[in-house]
Amino acid sequence: MTRGPTIVRVAPGGGERGIKCCCCRCCECFNLGYLTSQHGLIKLAEAECLFNAVACFLYLSASSYMGVAVNLYLYPQYAVISMYSAYPAMTAVYYIGVVLGVLHGVDAYIAYKHLKGYR
Repeated sequence: MTRGPTIVRVAPGGGERGIKCCCCRCCECFNLGYLTSQHGLIKLAEAECLFNAVACFLYLSASSYMGVAVNLYLYPQYAVISMYSAYPAMTAVYYIGVVLGVLHGVDAYIAYKHLKGYR
């Protein structure tokens, strides 16, 4: 029992799907036309707002916990042991985390205002 060649056919219609590569379209399972439609742009704006809000919360909560831990556990060792460099390094890390959390919060606010139509 011999099997003939497998023929793959492209479904007609939906010519804007996939990625245009030379003279044909590749990866037609990706509907990239959706992302450029009005509904797709709204979904992207909602996703950007949600991502930035979650990132803001995670950065600020992790940095606040790290700040408490650094000041409770590392500062006493820094005050007693000379050349103890963990305290300044970890302090800089949680300061940077707070700055990133605030930046993500501002970006989430701006994305929310843009989503609701306020400019």
